[in-house]
Amino acid sequence: MGNYTWCIDFSSLQSSVALIQKASLGTIFGTAGKTFSNLKFTFLTIITIVMTAKIMTYSGMTQDIAKAIVSATGSMYPAFAPIVGALGAFITGSGTNSNVLFGPLQSAAASQLSTDKDLAMWLVAINSGAAGIGKMLSLNLSPSLLVLFSQLWKSSTNVTMYQKHKLRKGKKQSILPAS
Repeated sequence: MGNYTWCIDFSSLQSSVALIQKASLGTIFGTAGKTFSNLKFTFLTIITIVMTAKIMTYSGMTQDIAKAIVSATGSMYPAFAPIVGALGAFITGSGTNSNVLFGPLQSAAASQLSTDKDLAMWLVAINSGAAGIGKMLSLNLSPSLLVLFSQLWKSSTNVTMYQKHKLRKGKKQSILPAS
């Protein structure tokens, strides 16, 4: 239980803050219930990914895939390791899922290449960094991309409205600065 005491402390801190803000217990538990209800499919997805990764690792599938990849790429595998991480995040839409699925694969591939433990650590780190890049390029639009596209759309709409306003006043004027 010693490792999980910080969870209890954080939970009690959140409850204390909510009570200081004069939220009723019904509001606190209602909000927590809505949050868990909204996240039920997220929890299910993460649990499924972790189960799949564990089954693959315990059954030896990860080791077999690592052997196949290393035999195909040889000593050049570390150059392909970031592709595995980025592809994992691109397909799953999550860097965490990519790390859970392909972290053990990177470690197994490193053990196929060398007995050096540092190589395994570096390949897993490369997998994690590339997963971040893969997530940015993922088809599951991340919140940052949604914000970017909405701002671009908003600014293009504002420019169009500005041009229409100037044309209505009879002043045909460019919005671009004079060169």
